Amino acid sequence: MLFRSGDERQRQKGAALLEATELPTFDNHAVAILATLLKVHGSQLPAQTRALLLERLARYAAEAGTEDFRVQGFNDNAPMHCLTTLLFAGDLLGNRALAKLGLERLRDAVAMLERRGVLGEMNSPTYTAWSLTPLACLAQWCADAEAKALAAQAARKLVAEILLFYHRELQVTVRSEEHTSELQSPCNLVCRLLLE
Repeated sequence: MLFRSGDERQRQKGAALLEATELPTFDNHAVAILATLLKVHGSQLPAQTRALLLERLARYAAEAGTEDFRVQGFNDNAPMHCLTTLLFAGDLLGNRALAKLGLERLRDAVAMLERRGVLGEMNSPTYTAWSLTPLACLAQWCADAEAKALAAQAARKLVAEILLFYHRELQVTVRSEEHTSELQSPCNLVCRLLLE
């Protein structure tokens, strides 16, 4: 990544790209990525870039808390990204209401995962990994100790479920040819690495 290289030219290039990339409307995945980027690399950003990105995060963070983005047992990747946005934005913006709502949503997600054993997207390695990513980010970088522990617990369970579902020798469920071909796609590196 441009910010990890230590090269000032690369850092300036990355900052210019971030400043030029506008979110014209709310996109749950893009806002979660923005919140995660600020949480993980915010201290490496130039002050002007960081301020601009925090302003964008403040503009969209509340939309992540709408009822449309509760974990419901289907299309769970969007709610997972939204609860990540709420927790990281709450911390970054000093907004306790966002953080509290994010923690509530994470508790709901973990409870559903414990009840059902799997997320609603186990039929797709793409979306399953897209649900795992926000949990892994929270487990590593969330400031709230309870959220960090819950995310780590859910991520471990989800990784185990993914391995049981997709591992050839342990496979307990048949998957469609369409989803098998998804596994061969280079864009699904995370799932392919989990299978190795």
